[in-house]
Amino acid sequence: MVVPFKLLQRIGLFYIAIIFTSCRIMDNNAQTNNNSVRTMIARDHGDIVLGGLFAAHFEYDPLNRECAHTSERGVKHIQAMLYAIQQINANDQILPDIKLGYYIRDSCNSPNYALEEALDFIISTYNTNNGVQRSPLLSNLCYRRSPSFDASKDQYRLPNIAGIVGGRASRVSIPVASLVSNFDVAMISYASTSRLLSDKNQFGSFFRTVPSDEYQAAVMVDMIEYFNWTYVATVATDDSYGRLAISTFKNISAHARICIAVEEYFPILNNRQKIANIIQRLRQFSDAVVIVMYCAIYEATLVLKEAERQNLTNRIFIGSEAWSDSPNIIDFRQDVIGGMLSVVLTGSESESFQNYLDQLDLCNNLANPWFNQMWISKAKRLDYDVDSLLSNCTIPDHLSHSKSDRFYDSSTITAYVIDAVYAFANALHDMFLCNDHSCQLSNHRFNRKQFLSYIHNVSFPALTNPDFSFNINGDVRPHYIIKNLQKDQQTGRLKFVTIGQWAENEDDYDRLMINETLIRWQGDNEWSKIPISRCSRDCNPGTYRKINHQQPCCWTCLPCEIDQISNDTNSDSCFYCPLGTQPNRQQSACINIMPEFIKITGPLGISITATMMVFLVMVALVWAQFIKHRDSPIVKASNYLLSHILLFGITICFLIPPQLIIKPTNIVCNSIFITFCLGVCIILATLLAKTNQVKQIFFRRSIAKVKKQSYLMRYSSQIVFIIGLVCIEVIICCIAIFRDEIHVQRTVLNSRVYMTCTSQTYIGLAIAFGYIGTLMITMSYLAFKTRNLPENFCEARYLCFTALVLTCILASLVPTYIISPGHYRVGVASFGIMSFAASVLIAFYLPKVYIILRKPEMNSRRRTMLDITNFTFTANNNTANDRQERRNTSDGDIL
Repeated sequence: MVVPFKLLQRIGLFYIAIIFTSCRIMDNNAQTNNNSVRTMIARDHGDIVLGGLFAAHFEYDPLNRECAHTSERGVKHIQAMLYAIQQINANDQILPDIKLGYYIRDSCNSPNYALEEALDFIISTYNTNNGVQRSPLLSNLCYRRSPSFDASKDQYRLPNIAGIVGGRASRVSIPVASLVSNFDVAMISYASTSRLLSDKNQFGSFFRTVPSDEYQAAVMVDMIEYFNWTYVATVATDDSYGRLAISTFKNISAHARICIAVEEYFPILNNRQKIANIIQRLRQFSDAVVIVMYCAIYEATLVLKEAERQNLTNRIFIGSEAWSDSPNIIDFRQDVIGGMLSVVLTGSESESFQNYLDQLDLCNNLANPWFNQMWISKAKRLDYDVDSLLSNCTIPDHLSHSKSDRFYDSSTITAYVIDAVYAFANALHDMFLCNDHSCQLSNHRFNRKQFLSYIHNVSFPALTNPDFSFNINGDVRPHYIIKNLQKDQQTGRLKFVTIGQWAENEDDYDRLMINETLIRWQGDNEWSKIPISRCSRDCNPGTYRKINHQQPCCWTCLPCEIDQISNDTNSDSCFYCPLGTQPNRQQSACINIMPEFIKITGPLGISITATMMVFLVMVALVWAQFIKHRDSPIVKASNYLLSHILLFGITICFLIPPQLIIKPTNIVCNSIFITFCLGVCIILATLLAKTNQVKQIFFRRSIAKVKKQSYLMRYSSQIVFIIGLVCIEVIICCIAIFRDEIHVQRTVLNSRVYMTCTSQTYIGLAIAFGYIGTLMITMSYLAFKTRNLPENFCEARYLCFTALVLTCILASLVPTYIISPGHYRVGVASFGIMSFAASVLIAFYLPKVYIILRKPEMNSRRRTMLDITNFTFTANNNTANDRQERRNTSDGDIL
């Protein structure tokens, strides 16, 4: 919950009033416990003084108002501030002729204690004339003093503070920043990452050299997504830092579809039972292998100790920057903490700072009183002679472990402490209009609001960023490194190994870069054996997920229906296969349905083959009879040569059905098209030639003119006429195939697949069939004109009947073929074509064969000429009668 700025302001002022009423009690406590850490400060006078608020101790006891343990890291951070101030004072390029002083107090890593310590900074902001005068508001506040307090001495005068470096933990910085913001005291934190501190309405004078937790949460989510983890647990301290960090993590992870299995918080004080309950609950959620933890290093050690006690193993901790790179972590069991991923700030200690630490001893570092206290405390724990330690000044190797003590271990935070000091120094340099030799230091009142604006605009090459600057919220550009806690193959102990980095960019892509080959997981497993942290295992293709609405990352895998598939892992539903396909045996993919072909041994294949064979035998018999009786009048009257051509065309048509029932290919499809057009065109062209011949013979005005035949009546010209008509069709077919080749395609009908012949545009087919239709119409017209000729001469009536039958067959064959499904289309085409050829064979040849075999008396020249004479005489009489009738009609009209 975000607290309004005005409310925080009132809380701060109210707290000052409480301090005022309790001053006497505090003085009494100070007198009875003059060795308390509360009286320890580090200070040095200067033209400008910077305040410092560091966690030199931790585990604050509010009842006894004491801090229990010295923090090696906190003492080191204080040393970093002292080092930075020494470097600035020795550098003529920054604040020349101005000495930078310091006034450092211990926060004890406690919000309450830090707020009390911050009161001295607030009081000093209203000091004038070296601390003699105070503002009316604060003049009645007591001054915390030792029993030997003497206000006349400089060491007890409060310096005029320009700004505060600190604090470390967000839970410390939040109340302190809310207090000092009321008085426009600049505060630059070196480690507080809570996103709440970015709100300038509440914390107007707060800045920090570290990025916000909002980015740290983004780093963690990116890592979880990178390793394909979807089910995690979160543990944090029950304070503003922990709750805000987890809230930010939850908001970002929700967009990445990451589920929180366990969300637990524990208090900072009196937390051992709560931590035990949290570890017990984590053991129940064994699928949540990844544990995200936000807390300080002291609380982290408590959690890990309890994890060791309850044997919480084979988990992957993701630690925040507040604790995840601490050297205290490497002493825990490898099966508990091994494989941990640390989100660490990018700062690193310089070699000059390391050399500075190495030359410190108990005599030359009195500026940092916590330094001696830390080593004295270590000596007491190891039963080392303290007096001997202080007299020798040097720190024994067995006490510092030959400079390998945690105080000397590399820490990322020290660089951010140094950058915070340099940010103040550069802002002061700009504010005082300093040049290479001097600064325009004014003796007037220090303008704090103006100083805040200079801090906002400060820019300089820092240790953590070559182009350091603050944004509008007082934050810096985020940049993190990722470390992996793994076993050292040489020593067998745990060590931190840098495996990647994370940096913000404009498009939010490729922010995380990890070298996977450097990773080692629990049990020293290589990087490829990534632990699984999911509520449910993957649903394989062929199944789908039934998601638990309360936990979207948890689901049940169910098989797809019989006729459905799922082809992705973790499919949310199954779907039907497209037409022409069917599920495979695993129901994980759609495979093509095998096309159905007509079997020659099947009913349709047998019937087509048998019918074709019967008609081919009939053609052979007819052809044989015509050859045998080629000199008979009826064969001669039928035009012997054209009859053979017509039989050839009929034979071609009977050879089409075998091509229709075999497996279609592109060659077969084009062969069917050419054969059909050729056979039908030969038949129609021959019939057209015959019909034209009959018309030319009998539609004359006298029998004498029969002998005067036209050019088309001659045999050679008729052959040329037929060949010409057929060649036109052949040319059309060749062009159609060349421009739009007929090909095989899969045709799906009612979940059954057939291979059919088709064309892309059908233009060539339309032209070829249109030409056949033209021949058919022309032949039918001429046959109709000659329908009343002698029934036994030149097949006049047979031609007319045949034309009628062929027209009916072709007119019904095309639409029936189009609407027929599947194999029925093959049957329609086969029987349609055979019916076309058979109608010509039966109507045109069987009557002649019957006369030849059964009625030889009708197969004579005398009978044929008698029919012609009767037809000619009747036709002439009808013509004369018609003329007389027209003449009589004309005479009647004249009368």
